[in-house]
Amino acid sequence: MIWEKLLSKDFAKLNRKTPVILSIAAIEQHGPALPLETDSAIGKHFLRELEKVYNKHILLLPQIKVCCSQHHMDFAGTLTVSHETMLQYAYELLESASHHGFQNFIIFNSHGGNLGIGQVLLERFGNMHPKSHVVFTSWWKLISQELEELQESAAGGVGHACEFEHSLMLEIAPQHIDSSVDLKDEALSPSFSWAKADLLMPAKATLYQTFKNMTRNGIYGKPALASAEKGKTITRLVVKALQEIVDDLRNIDVNSRR
Repeated sequence: MIWEKLLSKDFAKLNRKTPVILSIAAIEQHGPALPLETDSAIGKHFLRELEKVYNKHILLLPQIKVCCSQHHMDFAGTLTVSHETMLQYAYELLESASHHGFQNFIIFNSHGGNLGIGQVLLERFGNMHPKSHVVFTSWWKLISQELEELQESAAGGVGHACEFEHSLMLEIAPQHIDSSVDLKDEALSPSFSWAKADLLMPAKATLYQTFKNMTRNGIYGKPALASAEKGKTITRLVVKALQEIVDDLRNIDVNSRR
């Protein structure tokens, strides 16, 4: 169910154990071939496929499209808000759902720049709602082991506008991809070996860098290895992993925390 498409009178009939899902994403540059909506489109895609499985047994809040993308602002078209604004807005959106009696929440992320503030959101909202069950996850973390097996590129090949994101957009909206551009990776080497990282390989220590310091053309990874078939596989794996979380939350006793 999509929150804003329901009639107000129908809310009284909803099971308050229904998991409420908040998608947080980004509107930002994704290299010369992918649209600015890439992270938003990917997040919506996964949840749209999940809704096909559950129909009336999950409730999707309006997606927060513009989140924390300050590190991409050197590239044209990127939109961003501060961490403080993002945290407050997302918190109050979840608070609104809680006010209506819902107690199972999933914060579903599709943008790397939301990892830090997403964790803060989880801890702040969870702490203020001790009887609720609150989950935060990102699509690539849900299936990291499976993605390692699917990945064809070497370490550093799945960072941004990369093998995986490009594959997903080939599956979701190929008509919005500029297939005429060179997909060459123009990533710059990080200053220190301990700072190397990508979607699946965490850095030993985090070095703050803007994306302009990391890549000349906005690509970090190997999009030339992308395929629509890979996008279909990733979709199936993510939806299956989300199903496990949804099923666990639907079956939990909402009164188990006192």
